Amino acid sequence: MNRLLSWTLIAALSTACIAVAVGLGPVFAGPVPPPSSPPAAMQSGCHPQGTIVTQPIVDPLRFCPEYLVNNLPYSALAAITSIAYAPPCDEMAEPVAWCGRLFLTRPDEGLIQWVGDFDSNAGTYSLHTFASGLDTPNGLVWHEGAWYVSGDRAIYRLIDEDGDGHAEVQQAIIEGLPGGAGLWTGSIGFGPDGRLYVSKGASCSDCVESDPRRAVLLSYTSDGGDEQVMARGLYDAFDFAWHPGSRDLWIVDSAPGGSNGEQPLDELNRLTVGGQHFGWPYCAASASGLLADFPLPAPQPDFCQQTALPEYTFPAHSTPGGMAFYRGDAFPEFQHDLLVVLRGSTAGYLPAGYALYRFCFDAQGRAETCRDAAGHPVRDETGQPSVRELLVPVDVYYGYPLEIMTIQGQNFYPEQPVDVAVSPEGYIALSVLEGRIIRLLPGSGQ
Repeated sequence: MNRLLSWTLIAALSTACIAVAVGLGPVFAGPVPPPSSPPAAMQSGCHPQGTIVTQPIVDPLRFCPEYLVNNLPYSALAAITSIAYAPPCDEMAEPVAWCGRLFLTRPDEGLIQWVGDFDSNAGTYSLHTFASGLDTPNGLVWHEGAWYVSGDRAIYRLIDEDGDGHAEVQQAIIEGLPGGAGLWTGSIGFGPDGRLYVSKGASCSDCVESDPRRAVLLSYTSDGGDEQVMARGLYDAFDFAWHPGSRDLWIVDSAPGGSNGEQPLDELNRLTVGGQHFGWPYCAASASGLLADFPLPAPQPDFCQQTALPEYTFPAHSTPGGMAFYRGDAFPEFQHDLLVVLRGSTAGYLPAGYALYRFCFDAQGRAETCRDAAGHPVRDETGQPSVRELLVPVDVYYGYPLEIMTIQGQNFYPEQPVDVAVSPEGYIALSVLEGRIIRLLPGSGQ
């Protein structure tokens, strides 16, 4: 939609939006100044190798965006889902063509690919196929000389034996996982305990699962043995990550759609002990706490009081996706912080999500006030110091909530961001399921 909407339409939509107490910005009432043309955030001195990104709008003092990948084809499935950086060359046992490179999963094509050098003649970065013929590959993680990939019903181990950029070994170490109908296969990762973790979504929005490996977080040994259920009651746990200091596991969860579009809320959870239950299909988060009997009646009267409460919530239908703890030197103010992508709402609801958030932690994993590059505290819409920050899109239009920023074309909408990864240097990459990868380099003020 055209970014330059009429003043009357913007003002009317502003007053119709619902205020949410999660730090997404205030709701405007009354006249709203029309946006400038073009926005100031598009007038930076940013000159990366690749194509400059004009949507979503970013803070040019902080970020310089470019396309690493643009316009890959997709149809029924996502063109790109998970992304992950290979270790830097000095951490590899043997030199390989792809050390430090960004890898991506392409479920539509059954491919794992990596991003090569910039081709000045073509004006794009090259793409190289690492593995093919996989069953809807989604999650992706590097561990001890191999790439591990979560497919729909299998977990693969991929090894490039001669370092030429192609995996000669493609081994299914786990098969027979629940797949097909239901939510998308979740993420994959290795924990501090050396075990392999896999999240699996539910098969429906309002059922009691017959397969105990759905709506859970599973773990295995590195060769795929000793299956254990680490957490239950996770409707759509798209991704998870461990804080590098505390080693606490953080995991997102989307709630099934509510009747009014306002609740239940989506969640960011912390797993403190094995076997925690996070509520689904009996309980879900609301602004006042857990909702009992949603979507099904709880099996015991006190069931919802015994489930794990979320540490943070997002507006309904924000649909949290990929997440990563920050490392590197490009954005030193982000050290120890958690980056979380919000994939966005579906048709029929007020727009929500389509954003990149930052949750701020100290070296021990304790929540702390976010600070900008100059060390100044980040403040919420009430002026109070905040432990979370909306990084993308940037608010260039006087404090609009995300609903209005969506309508103005400032964020990813109508495309959906799905994952985030941090390079060895500390650059931030964001995948968009419609076939793009955006990299955020330091802006002019860094």
